Amino acid sequence: MRFAVRLMRNRTLTWSSAIMFVTAAVLVGLFIAVQAFALTQEQVAERDLGRFDAKIDLSAEASPDLASVRGAGGRDVAVSLSSLDIRPSVVDAPVTSYVETDWTAEPFPVRYSLVSGRWPEQPGEVVLNRKGGDTLAVPSATLRVVGVVHDRYSGWNTILAAPGTWAGFSAAGVSATRSVYWNGPADAGAALGGPVVTRQGHQPRSWVERYPLAYRIPALALPLLSVLAIFGLTLAWSRRTATLLHSIGVRQTYAVGVAATAWTMIWTVLGSLAGVGIGMVVRPILARDRDEPLSPLPGLLAPVSQILLVTLVACALYFRTGPRSRTAGSWTTTRRCLAILLGGVIVFQIARTGGVVGAMLLTATVGAAVLLLAPDVVRYLAGLLPRRDPRLRLGGHRLRDRGVSAVAVLTAVLAPPLAMMTLLATEIANQEAKTVPDAAPHQVVVSGRNGIGHAPPAEVLAAVTTRLSGTAIRTRFVADHHLLVVDSAEDVAALDGRPLTPSEVDGLRAGRILTFTDPTWRASAAGVVLAQHAGGAVDAAVVFTNVPDDDAVAAQQAVLDARLGHGFVLVHRPPEPAFIPASLYAVVIGLALIAVVSAATVARTQARTSRGYSARLTAIGVSRRWIRQVLLVESGVAVVVSVVLACVIAIPPMALIGLGVRVPWAQVGLLACVFCLAALMSGVRARAA
Repeated sequence: MRFAVRLMRNRTLTWSSAIMFVTAAVLVGLFIAVQAFALTQEQVAERDLGRFDAKIDLSAEASPDLASVRGAGGRDVAVSLSSLDIRPSVVDAPVTSYVETDWTAEPFPVRYSLVSGRWPEQPGEVVLNRKGGDTLAVPSATLRVVGVVHDRYSGWNTILAAPGTWAGFSAAGVSATRSVYWNGPADAGAALGGPVVTRQGHQPRSWVERYPLAYRIPALALPLLSVLAIFGLTLAWSRRTATLLHSIGVRQTYAVGVAATAWTMIWTVLGSLAGVGIGMVVRPILARDRDEPLSPLPGLLAPVSQILLVTLVACALYFRTGPRSRTAGSWTTTRRCLAILLGGVIVFQIARTGGVVGAMLLTATVGAAVLLLAPDVVRYLAGLLPRRDPRLRLGGHRLRDRGVSAVAVLTAVLAPPLAMMTLLATEIANQEAKTVPDAAPHQVVVSGRNGIGHAPPAEVLAAVTTRLSGTAIRTRFVADHHLLVVDSAEDVAALDGRPLTPSEVDGLRAGRILTFTDPTWRASAAGVVLAQHAGGAVDAAVVFTNVPDDDAVAAQQAVLDARLGHGFVLVHRPPEPAFIPASLYAVVIGLALIAVVSAATVARTQARTSRGYSARLTAIGVSRRWIRQVLLVESGVAVVVSVVLACVIAIPPMALIGLGVRVPWAQVGLLACVFCLAALMSGVRARAA
């Protein structure tokens, strides 16, 4: 043991083991940051149940038997009405949550807190979560604002109304959900029908559980590969020390192994503590633009214990089955057989899995196979370097001997952020493809609330025609076939915003169905047919074409001024940008940080462990510039190979699993450049020190 303690003073071993500090720090910090976005079971209960034990959601038309709930042991029974159809009578009104109940009883004491004024008591009284005037105009009513509240769990516009307010609404097409709350046993509401929601009934899944590539896979792979990098970088020192110790009768695994494992575990513990500090600093930053509160600080025993255990097992396996216990040939054969086995697993995953989680698991499998083949790839590429230049020849030789572990680690840390970036870009592209404007450019569509297949109320159409002039196209709709019906080919051309070809006109007149080219109409109807060939059609939307944008907005305002409600008049507006949770962006940033810092650390460690080698070359008269060029070849090729292998791991699995891949080449290129610069600059500075 005293030999191991003395060996721990070696600076090469100390700095090589520091890789685990970076790995543990960023993994623990990433875990704290990602878990902050997942509400706990208690927080979900505060948001959805308030001070009650259970609830049942029913239709607004239902008349719940509250006596049966009380008779079955339910206490403190309360009823609420909630709707998303009641919005302020303004154009482009934001999504608004309307909730009606007895607010004087404070049913949601944690979620809603009164900022000013009082709780609503009489029908028609409301409180809002944003300051405004004394009244609020909504479809078919004017509400009296008596206070302002803070909604701790939502950033939507909120209207909290007194009981009886809903009964004063007469706008067509509005709907609501009636909820019954009570304290006591969950089965007290059995007579009401419908599923019962309780405080213990729903445990939301965190991003760690929903996206394996966000944390679980890196948390298993990176400690293993970091240990591999540590022992790869200290291999030359380990061999020299083992030879010396063996000559005096000390086993290699007893001294060298204990020293390396001790430093690795020390840095892992220190890194975990630093990760806690990183997470505590990041949490307030994440909370700035978030509507919901962050979850409490998660328990850290499990993730920290996992990192320590994986690191310890990796160290133990390395020295238990290290180079002395097997030949290089047997390890090469085993490694290649495992890669072939994983190839079969990859084929199975491609055939049997799908979706985002399937793509992540496939990425992990491909990554494992590529890393198993990394030694062969590195040796092959090192052999391709020109042999005439002694610097390239020597750099290639060092790359074969020392570069495999560095390439494996750099590839493993770069692949997850590249995969997550590709996944986010693909998700954004899919959302954009599914999102189309409400109406085609310069068109106003007047319909029922349920879509273009329903005719607008007469009073809505009358209000619109006070602001719009010109001929309107009256359509009909065949619901069974999702077909739009118009009177003439000219109507089709006006709706599609283009002149029809003679063959298209002839086809329509012959009774054939024409598919729209405009994306909005293509999303609304399977096609269009002329009225003379359509049976079973019902009156549907009325469409005004060639409408200036200002007139289109005026038509919407006319309906709102008449207190007829939203959703009847559709005009062209660009679709909303794709929504990606901030937690996924935090994951990408965290993984990218791991990649960049790990690249710098590996390069710096390589440089420090090369000082003895550089000193020997200097002693025989080799210039420092020549030596730096040799080491630059070694590190440069390793970094470039790592970037290429990481792209192979990150991008193809998304396409193989069936996702329509969009690769964010600009972001991928930026991360790759920063990754390369961090590695090269850190290595150069360490050699110059």
